Amino acid sequence: MVFRSVSHSDPLSAAGCLDSIGSPEPAECLLIHVPKLLEWEPAFGFGARINFLAMGMLSLAETLATQGIRVRIVHVGVEKILDPAFSLAANIQQRGTKLAAFSLHWHPQTFDTLDAARQVKASAPSTFILLGGFTASYFARDILVHYPWVDAVIRGEAELPLAITARRVLAGQRDFTDVPNITWRAPTGEICENPLSYIASSDELDELTFSGLNLLDHRATYYQLDWRWPWDQRYQRAARAAVPTLFGLPLGRGCPGTCTWCGGSSSPVHRMSGRQQYAWRSPVAVAKSVDAARRAGIEHFYACYDPQPRCSLQLAEILTALAGLTPPASLSFESFGLPDRLIIGQFRKLAPESVMILSPETADEAVRRRHRAFPFSNRELELTLGQLSDAGVPVYLYFTLGLPGETQASAAATAKYAQWLRREFPCIVRIIATPVEMEPGAPWYEAPANFGITSRRTGIRDFYECHQCPEPSLGYDTADMTEAEISSAYCQFLCPISLDRCQTLRRKNDPDPTRYSYLRQHGGPC
Repeated sequence: MVFRSVSHSDPLSAAGCLDSIGSPEPAECLLIHVPKLLEWEPAFGFGARINFLAMGMLSLAETLATQGIRVRIVHVGVEKILDPAFSLAANIQQRGTKLAAFSLHWHPQTFDTLDAARQVKASAPSTFILLGGFTASYFARDILVHYPWVDAVIRGEAELPLAITARRVLAGQRDFTDVPNITWRAPTGEICENPLSYIASSDELDELTFSGLNLLDHRATYYQLDWRWPWDQRYQRAARAAVPTLFGLPLGRGCPGTCTWCGGSSSPVHRMSGRQQYAWRSPVAVAKSVDAARRAGIEHFYACYDPQPRCSLQLAEILTALAGLTPPASLSFESFGLPDRLIIGQFRKLAPESVMILSPETADEAVRRRHRAFPFSNRELELTLGQLSDAGVPVYLYFTLGLPGETQASAAATAKYAQWLRREFPCIVRIIATPVEMEPGAPWYEAPANFGITSRRTGIRDFYECHQCPEPSLGYDTADMTEAEISSAYCQFLCPISLDRCQTLRRKNDPDPTRYSYLRQHGGPC
C-alpha cells in the first residue's frame, strides 16, 4: 500500500480536514461503501457520485461491535482521495478481514461495487463476499447467478442476519440454512434463498443509536464530501460541503405510499424486505442518535422520512425533541407531502439554518396526481409556501423531468412556474431540478407498459453495464419523449447551467476516463 504525504496545496488539507494515514486497524468484518467512482458531468468533469453512506451501515456496525466483533467501515471514495494508490484488497489482507460486506444500496453503485468485490475475491479468495442494500436485495438471486465471486446477499433489514452470518464466517462455517433473509451459495454451488423472516420492530430500532460513525475510517474527510465529488482538484474546494452534512438521521423505516418512479416506496420495500408496516423511532431514540453523531463531529442532519404527511403528530413530537436539544438540531427535512401548521411551528424552533425540502416534481397537477403517493395541488403548495415564508423557514424545492405524461411544453411550464414561485415566496432559497432515472423495484420498472415506457434496464446486468460507463443515462423513453428529448428539455429549461455553458465546459473538461483508471483498481486483476 502506498501512502502519500499530505501537502498544504491540497484543497482538503488546506482546510485542515484531511485525515492522517497510517496502518489500518484490525477488523474481522469490514463494511464497505463504494460510490460510483467515475461519472462525468459538464461542470466538474469526472467525479464520484453516491458518497452518502446508507444509514443501515451505521446500525450494522453498531450491532456487530456490541457483540464483540471487530468491525470497521471503509468508504472507498474517501480512501482514493487520501491515497490514489489505495488497494482495498491489500487493506483487507492487512487487517486480517474474513468477511467483506459491501453496501449495494443505490443502483449507481452497481458496477463499482461488484467490480471491487471481484478484485478482492481474486486477490484474497478466502474472503467471504457479502452484499446488502436495496439494489442487492432486489437482485439477490441474479447477482449470485451472474457474479460468481459473490458468496451471499442479505435481503432487506440486516442487523440480526448479518450478526449471525458474521459469527458463522468467523468460525469457519458455511452453512446458513437458518439465517433469515439471506440468499447464499452453498458449497455444492446451489443457490439457496431463505425466507424474509426478520424485520426490525420499533423497539429494536429504538435500541440502536446508529452511532457507527466512530467505526468509520477517515471520517473527517468523509464529512467534507457532498453528494458529488470532483476528481479534478480545480473544483474540489467549490464542491466541498459547507458543514459536515453527510449523515442521514433515521426517523424510522418503511413507507405506506407508492410513487411510480421510486424504488424505495411501499410496494418495492415489501418485495425487498418483507416490511408491510412503517415503524417510527421514538423521539428519545432520535435525539440520542443526534447526540451520538454530534460527538462524532456531525453538525447538520438530513432526514427523508414522513410516512404520515396527513397525520403529523408523531413527526411533531420528534421535531419537538430535536428543538429541545442544546443547541437545537440543524436539520434538512424532506417532506413527503406538505407540512401543516403544527409541523411548521415546530420546525421553526430548530437551528435557524434548518431547511424544509418540498418536492412538487412538476407544475402539471394531473401528472403529479398520477405519479405521487401524496399529491397536492399547486394552490395547496402556494398556501404552504406562504405559511413557511411567514414563519421564516428556509425552503428547497425539488423538481424533476421524465415522468410519463410530461412533454417539452410541460417542461417549459415547470421552469416558468418554478421561477414564479421563487419570486413570489421569500422562503425559497434554492430550486433543484434533475431528470428521473429508471431504478429497480419502482412500479414503472416492474410494469413499464402500464406507463407507456420503453425501459433499457431489465436486470442487474443492465445496471452493471450502464454504470460502468461514465456518461450518465436515464435508461428509458416515455410515450411522450425519448431519453434524448428528456435530457434536451432538461438542459433547455431546468438545468442551472445554460446549454452554451454546458458545451463550453464539455470542451474544457475532456471526458476521457483513462486518466482516472486508477480509481477502479482495487488490488485484483482489472
